[in-house]
Amino acid sequence: MKQAIFRLDAGKNNGLGHLMRCRALADALHSLGVECTFACKIIDSDICLSPHRLHSIENEEEFLVLSKAYQWIIVDHYEYSSEELYVLYKHPDSHLIVLDDIGNRGHLYADLIINPLAKSRAFTSYQLSPEAQLLLGPEYCLLGDSFQKLKLPDFKQREHLVITFGGSDVSALSLPVAEALADFKPLSQLEVVVITGGAYVNVSVIEQYCVQHNYQHLHNVQNMAEVFSHAKVAISAAGSTIFELACCGVPSVFAVVADNQWLAAREHSALGWCRSIDCRKEKPVNKLLESAQSLVADENLEHLSQTARSIVDANGAQRVAAAIINL
Repeated sequence: MKQAIFRLDAGKNNGLGHLMRCRALADALHSLGVECTFACKIIDSDICLSPHRLHSIENEEEFLVLSKAYQWIIVDHYEYSSEELYVLYKHPDSHLIVLDDIGNRGHLYADLIINPLAKSRAFTSYQLSPEAQLLLGPEYCLLGDSFQKLKLPDFKQREHLVITFGGSDVSALSLPVAEALADFKPLSQLEVVVITGGAYVNVSVIEQYCVQHNYQHLHNVQNMAEVFSHAKVAISAAGSTIFELACCGVPSVFAVVADNQWLAAREHSALGWCRSIDCRKEKPVNKLLESAQSLVADENLEHLSQTARSIVDANGAQRVAAAIINL
């Protein structure tokens, strides 16, 4: 049996987006006959990983020993240094695959590097091993099979405003944005859907607020593709959700709440289908809502939706899985 092991942590500080994109790749590998294991110290999620295995580890020394038994080692972890990657890279009977969207670790030792951003200056300067292959661009973003199977309704039928700030909402923006929405009448007259992730801590508070204001509240959604398919516009954290919303053709305003999100938000904003606002040091709630309101008023909104869909399809995991098999 061919085997792959994923090293990631999906806790409040790491983002559940890492878990979701690794799960998408594991599903694609499994369809090609590869048995996948997730090795984690932290995993703050009740998402079912079946048919994949979950192996709890205490430290990196334990993972180093464990990984020697696998044909492919897949690392999606910002804290892995160049030196730690080199140790894994030197495994004689393994291939090392690294998911990276920062480009700040110096020499990146790997057989295969996956980055869903295009060939921008930040990543064409990678210091690479001689044999390394690069898979760069949105055609390699990792989306789950629910996005592949989705049939999108006509854009003119969409009437939802979706508000979502990730698995834990680390910047605590969900409630302030929902509270300020009443001051933006054309925007608030859409059907408002507020989504909170599995690690969100104030579920009862935001649930009560949404009930009082006739907003729909969804918690720990298992099929984001279905929810996004009905969205006319979205206000979202700028994590891996960027690619999900693009795939569903949802013009969006992205709140950059972490350093690793800035490059993706900037790149996609330049493509015209979305806008981004830096929220790392403050909570510019009104700016987020003003940008969303201007999007809704844009007479070219449907064209922006079409632009987004032309950038991202749902087949990236299959492309990456095939490249891994061919190493």
